[in-house]
Amino acid sequence: MPAVDVTETDGEIEITAELPGLEEKDVQIAVADNVLTIRGEKKAEKEDQQKDYRVVERSYGSFTRSLELPAGVNLDTIKAD
Repeated sequence: MPAVDVTETDGEIEITAELPGLEEKDVQIAVADNVLTIRGEKKAEKEDQQKDYRVVERSYGSFTRSLELPAGVNLDTIKAD
């Protein structure tokens, strides 16, 4: 599950999630019923081939992180980058 920082400034709430190794296309962000949900999947493959051996390592994993937004958040002004 990714680490998430939540900060509140003058009229804004900023949520920062650590998503190392993920590209934008691997992450989905949605808001429904005042709940922000971040979903993602990591797929990695590493191959090492030497003279006498070959090693292939794969790691896969998916996550979902949901955060309830405070009352009064204008859902029309939510943006992600």
